[in-house]
Amino acid sequence: MTDALVESARQRFEHAHESALETLRALEPLSCTFRGISKLEKGLKRREQQRCDAALAYAREIEGQHVANQAALAASYGLAPGARIVDASDLGGDPHRGGRTPLLLSYSCGRRLVYKPRASYNELVFADVLRWFASGTGVEFALPQVVSTDSSSWSDVVQPETCSAEGVNRFYYRVGWMLFVWGVLGASDLNHENLVASGEWPVPIDMEFLATFSVNAALSGRPQDEYDILSTLALPLARSSKVDMSALGTASGSWDSTGRWRKSVHAPIAKGTSVFAFNKRSELVEGFRDAYHQSLSRGIDTTSTYLHDKFKQYPRARTRVAVRSTSEYRPFLNYASSEPVLLTKKGQRSRKLYKRTGVTVGRFGEDVSLRTVASMAKAEADALLAGDVPVFQVGPLGRTLLDSHGRIHASFAMDFGVNLILKRASQLCDRDKERQLCSINAALEQSEPLKTLLRLDDEPASR
Repeated sequence: MTDALVESARQRFEHAHESALETLRALEPLSCTFRGISKLEKGLKRREQQRCDAALAYAREIEGQHVANQAALAASYGLAPGARIVDASDLGGDPHRGGRTPLLLSYSCGRRLVYKPRASYNELVFADVLRWFASGTGVEFALPQVVSTDSSSWSDVVQPETCSAEGVNRFYYRVGWMLFVWGVLGASDLNHENLVASGEWPVPIDMEFLATFSVNAALSGRPQDEYDILSTLALPLARSSKVDMSALGTASGSWDSTGRWRKSVHAPIAKGTSVFAFNKRSELVEGFRDAYHQSLSRGIDTTSTYLHDKFKQYPRARTRVAVRSTSEYRPFLNYASSEPVLLTKKGQRSRKLYKRTGVTVGRFGEDVSLRTVASMAKAEADALLAGDVPVFQVGPLGRTLLDSHGRIHASFAMDFGVNLILKRASQLCDRDKERQLCSINAALEQSEPLKTLLRLDDEPASR
């Protein structure tokens, strides 16, 4: 396993270094002289060794977590007491906490599990809430088994599979149920990479964003607008970009953080073709409507009590806050991977890069204190220098914004977390149901249904 992680770290570094050179040529062509390139190459070996050292530390951490949680892993996955990790492969996720990324672990007993260097309490909350709403209806779901600690988690490997035409109908009916629960829990960032079509079973594999809220509104204390199901980002949205990355859109794939093309597996496949959500709008809407009716039959008080008690079971849960999109961080991450001085020289280069890539520190709003913005920007720079995508989080029962090291950067003057979810539950009614159904239909109607069935595109020739 150690050799595999070190090799993966080398591959990631090589990709980041190549991207850094491309970005340097685009943003600062005058630096692309022999002297400029030599300066960039000078620290290459040192940075590469740092990445390899981090990979070794990560391998030791995983081994330690495996030993400490053997009993739970044996109970959940049937691992033999003496099972060892024999291999690990990078799944192409974004690096956090010192270059740590999700891995596919292979064990000596033949079992394979997905390992994440973070807690997965949100996935446990979602699974419990979904099953609670569906109890007594006969609607079933196939969700991965999850074992979570405060800093790491394991889950089943979810494989894409084909299904029948009837299975496609059941798939989107279940998606309708999930879409309702995502809305109740205030989920977001539900893109096509976070949903796997395992036959007739839709399986979400990443629920970092629960009880999400607007950073601008939270930092300034402005009230939230009325909730809209489009906030989940699971539905196609009208954008200036022609690329639809939503979980229920028509994306053919995307480039991961290692520079590899990953083919989309979010749409069910029947008879060799992918069937997208706009073709099965009636089934999806029916599932959403049935889930909504089920929630109304339980009553707002019962639902609110259950949700509050459920989150109290996981007081260490954290929800990620999208301060910026990952795509905005990538140019900085590539620079920092090879030449950290570009981000640290008295802030001059950092501000220059922010400006040239269209990212401004002042985007948080005029009502936000400069001290808070400066604190958050420093945390972002620190993470990028370590080769990580910056992460900010909030707890379900707190009012503070934390970075990946647990440092506090802001306190909020408004409700979020559990209180935001309870507020959303109190808004459930027939009028809100019709408003959400209108949003769903409108989103699916504009997702460019060029054909009844669309084949997934082949891998593009270049990024």
